Amino acid sequence: MFSGKRTRRSHGPGFTMMELVFVMVIAGVLAAVAIPRFVNRSAFSARGYYEALAAAARYAEQRAVAGGCHVELRVTASGYSLLQPGSYCGNSFSMPVPKPGSGAAFTGTDPVPAPPAACPPRSCSTPTAAPTRRPTSRSRSAVTA
Repeated sequence: MFSGKRTRRSHGPGFTMMELVFVMVIAGVLAAVAIPRFVNRSAFSARGYYEALAAAARYAEQRAVAGGCHVELRVTASGYSLLQPGSYCGNSFSMPVPKPGSGAAFTGTDPVPAPPAACPPRSCSTPTAAPTRRPTSRSRSAVTA
């Protein structure tokens, strides 16, 4: 009969319900934290664009020093491009600088949309300094901020 001793029965290989629930909770927390970082890649794209723009500036400098002619780095709201003079060392920058290796035009586009155009005066929400009273010749009171 029953001797008062507990014996543990072996159910075979596998996981307990507690272990499965624990793993599911950890996976849910990781998914809630990691998925938004992979979906919203604008910060990574902006950093990559910054690095590409810096590399283009370095390449323009190297090409100008090596060739002895000016190279123009034109940055617009939508991207950048490297241009060289149409004639030998002229002042009209009309020819695109070729990329080393591919020969395509050295250009890049901004992955982050450009901000809206400048807003009319007094409609933008820009911080302004608080008005101050200035003493006049008749008034010797202190200036208040």
